[in-house]
Amino acid sequence: APVSLTGSHCDVIQFDFNADLNPVNIPLGAIVWSADLGTIDPSTGVWSYAPSLADVGASITVNVTVGNGTCDETYPVNLIFENEAPVLTCAPGGDVSVGVTTVQSVSATDDCDPFTFALDLGSSVNASGSSIDPNTGELSIFPDGDGPYSIVVIADDCNAQSTFTVAVNVIPGSLFQV
Repeated sequence: APVSLTGSHCDVIQFDFNADLNPVNIPLGAIVWSADLGTIDPSTGVWSYAPSLADVGASITVNVTVGNGTCDETYPVNLIFENEAPVLTCAPGGDVSVGVTTVQSVSATDDCDPFTFALDLGSSVNASGSSIDPNTGELSIFPDGDGPYSIVVIADDCNAQSTFTVAVNVIPGSLFQV
């Protein structure tokens, strides 16, 4: 049966073929391991591969071969690499004043990928005067009228994204700042 390995595309994945799949317990030194992807220590059978974002979602099969001079055996290895979406951290919103720009800081973390910020204006309510810096996450809210505002912030690493909704309440005629 093939070996199936799952991991993050950000981490080197390893598997010890000699410890787990040496078919007849041939002594170390009497066998040689080889692999058509990644690297394998030919004497110990420890295989490793450093995936990239391009590997996420791809169907990858690696053939690992062990031989002792008289026979060879090949093991297929099915690889599955995952990508984590960025995790957003946003201020909870609050009360803002009509006609006054309020700035809030939005941050995010990701497993290893660069990411950008954006606003989902189609899902936001009354957010037409709002903007976000795609690199720093500085969110500018400019309410041009009364009512509740709901601003959907996106963090996107080009392969996965997460959203957070910032809810603000506009105080008519006030000068209140968050």
